[in-house]
Amino acid sequence: MDESASPLAGDFSHGPWSIPYADGQCRSPFFRYEHAAFGFNCEKLLWIEITEPGAATREGVAVGDPQAAVESLYPDATCGTAGGGEWEEYPACSLKVAPKRYVWFGGDPITTIAIAVVPLEGVSVDDPFSGRVFTLEAGEFVTYPPGEAEPGDRIVCEIEGKRIEEYVPPPNTGVSTDPMYVSTKADGSVRAECGGIHAETAPPGSW
Repeated sequence: MDESASPLAGDFSHGPWSIPYADGQCRSPFFRYEHAAFGFNCEKLLWIEITEPGAATREGVAVGDPQAAVESLYPDATCGTAGGGEWEEYPACSLKVAPKRYVWFGGDPITTIAIAVVPLEGVSVDDPFSGRVFTLEAGEFVTYPPGEAEPGDRIVCEIEGKRIEEYVPPPNTGVSTDPMYVSTKADGSVRAECGGIHAETAPPGSW
């Protein structure tokens, strides 16, 4: 069963499409409040998501501002769209502002600001996709040997009438869009799961 990790207020969050685990060996509990959500990894704060109207970054971009404010005050931001498939597609921007400090702005006008110690992924730009696509069905989990599925390739999970997609992450990292998990080991092998007992109970990297 899918469970949102976004703040309680509102029917749909424009938060990060996926958040890599800082350490795939640890479970990642999260805590949801009316206009804020907090995610942890190995008992350390991993990300914060805010939807409180008027909440702003140090540079002055706030929930409720147009996306153009991000592009003006953060010229290095990558802006495009997130979501898609069975989910609403929405404007989003992401960028790195300092070592281990990443920011996400979702919606136009902005409805969500997220800050994390790991890259906040999922902004799609108009660059053509040139990687390979691997498709899994519900309950299927596969380990691809080194060199078969590589970072930048796409894993597709077709489950309960939905089509969930994740890019293969760099070595020693994992990404998730519930109920799908993808992780890359240090040797380059890739583990992908589309639902099933592992996806329900374990984070990427724990297989």
